[in-house]
Amino acid sequence: MRKRGLFLLLVVISLITLSVSSVPVAQSQAPEPMLKVVTIDAESPAAVKKLARMGLDIAAVRKGPVVEDKRGFPVQTYRVEAVISAHDEKKLGHEGFHWSEVQARRLAMATTQYSVYHSFDEPVYGIKAQLFKIAATHRRIARLWPIGFSIQHRPILAMQLTNFRARCGKGFCHEKPRVLFLATHHAREWVATEMAMRLIKYLTSNYGSDPRVTNLLDTVEVWVIPVANPDGYEYTFTTERLWRKNLRDNDGDGQITLADGVDLNRNFPAHWGYDDEGSSPNWSDQTYRGTAPNSEPETQAVVRLVK
Repeated sequence: MRKRGLFLLLVVISLITLSVSSVPVAQSQAPEPMLKVVTIDAESPAAVKKLARMGLDIAAVRKGPVVEDKRGFPVQTYRVEAVISAHDEKKLGHEGFHWSEVQARRLAMATTQYSVYHSFDEPVYGIKAQLFKIAATHRRIARLWPIGFSIQHRPILAMQLTNFRARCGKGFCHEKPRVLFLATHHAREWVATEMAMRLIKYLTSNYGSDPRVTNLLDTVEVWVIPVANPDGYEYTFTTERLWRKNLRDNDGDGQITLADGVDLNRNFPAHWGYDDEGSSPNWSDQTYRGTAPNSEPETQAVVRLVK
């Protein structure tokens, strides 16, 4: 993308975080989870492709054992890791797939029980509070912008990092090349948010002492959006740890259920609705792409910023 002779580089941090063994066991008041992690047996590449067309939240596809078919020929099998709902279980059963749950779990939701990960709204240590503090502490090189608001009116926060006083050649800072790091379209990917936050902290804490970091922020504008899906991200701390989508109330009943939410990473205008493999037109599917391209306020905010 080119504008005024400048290049904008977009980097999406999208990490799958399915490891639940380090998350504490829930207290008795924790709600029954709506989603669970499973492995699905797939006997062929065609079976894997069939799963991809079912609107599942597929995290990984791994090779399984090589077995012999009815004719005695070796066949490669696969183990598909996915996050599924009761609705998905019925679809899998109807299509003849077998699966097993990775780990029975009831996940604690109190943010005070986590030493690394923090919710968006949490006072002091929450993502929003941390970003405002960093911007206030490093005024010379950090500015925080609300580039839009989520469905529940949480700000979508973008941190702009650069030496605002540094000239660039014969011009000023608006002529610097720009890079955007964009994290956590999918609400459950806590590690992506943490990576984005650590990037911000690394650059701000090392500017002026590390020559490489100093030169970078003197000559480049670095933009970081740690949470592109603040509603869904908060929901993973309060209600459902494995929630993926935003909190669009698709059926308008005033409640968030498995019929709700849009997969923001499937909602951008480029190739929207190209096919049903990897994105779905069905509300209850984890890869539901929305009613139209760029229909969600969260994706609209990112598109406006990039433009």
